[in-house]
Amino acid sequence: MKKIGRNQPCPCGSGKKYKKCCLEKDQAKLYNRPAAIAQAEEASVSAVTSKPVSDLDMLLEPAHWENESYREVAQLLVNELSDRYSSEFAEKSVRLWSDFSEKTQPQVRKVQVYAAAIEYYIATNMEGQSLTQSELADRYGVSSGTISQKVKALNDFSEQHQAVS
Repeated sequence: MKKIGRNQPCPCGSGKKYKKCCLEKDQAKLYNRPAAIAQAEEASVSAVTSKPVSDLDMLLEPAHWENESYREVAQLLVNELSDRYSSEFAEKSVRLWSDFSEKTQPQVRKVQVYAAAIEYYIATNMEGQSLTQSELADRYGVSSGTISQKVKALNDFSEQHQAVS
């Protein structure tokens, strides 16, 4: 993860200096981690010490992610998908999110929105499953319209990525 200088423009796109915009909020996140994320990090540490590291574990390492919110989306994907789908499905989801976030560097306001959009995209486009954005909106606590916008961005990204490949 790159360190943002206090006097650099804020990565949120506000046009303000980082120190005048999101610095305090980002520092507060570091000290007031949500319990679910703290537990996931502890589980990740114990998993590394107690069993061989899988590709998915490696993808969740903080060093892999340029932005902490990107890693939080990946962790939420793993947490939400592990009970509903195969480990391959979860890995596809995290890899898609990794590629998408690395290349497009989206602004993440709610990690749940991107997790829901990735789940929908993988389930319907790659796995051929029947799933509605409304179901996911209820499960993740976000609006189906916002999920739809992010799914469109994922579709556009995939089309561009395939055209380049």
